[in-house]
Amino acid sequence: MGKHLKSFSGRLTRTIIIIVLVIMAIVSLLAFIVTATGLYTSFKRHFADAIAGMSQSITANLEKVEISAANIADEVSWHVSSPEDVISALGYEIEVNRNLTGCGVGFVPDYFPSKGRWFEPYASFTGDGPFVRDIGGASHDYHSSEWFTSGLTSGKGVWSKPYIDDDGAGTLLCTYSLPITDSLGRVVGVMGADLSLLWLMYLLHDIDVRENSINLMPALFGKEDLGVYSFILGPNGEYIAHPDRSRSLKGESFFDYADDSGNDKYRLLGESMCKGETGADAVKMDGRRYSVFFAPVSDSGWSMALAVPFMSLLGPALLFGSAIL
Repeated sequence: MGKHLKSFSGRLTRTIIIIVLVIMAIVSLLAFIVTATGLYTSFKRHFADAIAGMSQSITANLEKVEISAANIADEVSWHVSSPEDVISALGYEIEVNRNLTGCGVGFVPDYFPSKGRWFEPYASFTGDGPFVRDIGGASHDYHSSEWFTSGLTSGKGVWSKPYIDDDGAGTLLCTYSLPITDSLGRVVGVMGADLSLLWLMYLLHDIDVRENSINLMPALFGKEDLGVYSFILGPNGEYIAHPDRSRSLKGESFFDYADDSGNDKYRLLGESMCKGETGADAVKMDGRRYSVFFAPVSDSGWSMALAVPFMSLLGPALLFGSAIL
């Protein structure tokens, strides 16, 4: 009888211990899931908020240029009666719109007979004040330039692709183009307001440094290839800005790298960005898996993106979640 009681007591004890261990395991697993999920969600919210803030900051800068360009276009339209009046108007406007790298007007061929086929007065601000010069000519046929052709046909303001302007500003820039009309409403030229992209590159660099400073995975493992980075696409997927500057300088597109991605999600991401959508997608880019957060930039047709290595997003959540086990 005593042996049976001892045997039953032993089995009961083992059963209770197993139940307790199972309950502890379930509680620990639930705690891990809740902690990891909470951290993962918090990190995603941080990057979503970061991309929204970055987009708003860039939008504010572009809108300043667009407002300045609209004012200059109106002023020039009032002075298309003579080339001297146009030059005078540009000199005045570049002095009061110092946020611009430069601004100029390219007129349709032979609009001013005395100026010949090409007349493109360009204004910039130097240490000595406003400086206006005619940069049009056979060696600089602006009639075939993107900023001019798009400005003639769009009927509204439009941003160009990045390019190096050797004749005007002499730096990497984008141009915001607006049509110029005469008193009869005819389009007689295109006004271009130039914005240097150096400020944008510095801004993205500062953003990348800031985000990587709070990104735990590179700090823990010392791997620079896990870094967060930002980039901007134009309306057709062209690179406006990227840590690899050659991509924008060479006129490369996001879709040029689609065949290297190994799946269709990469192309779908690019299409979503070009449509001006806001969201986040997990894709493979340049041989690594990223969570890409993206948002449109004003009405420019640009789209801002923040690429976060997948393990930089998931790793800390798993690490801290595991700490409670």
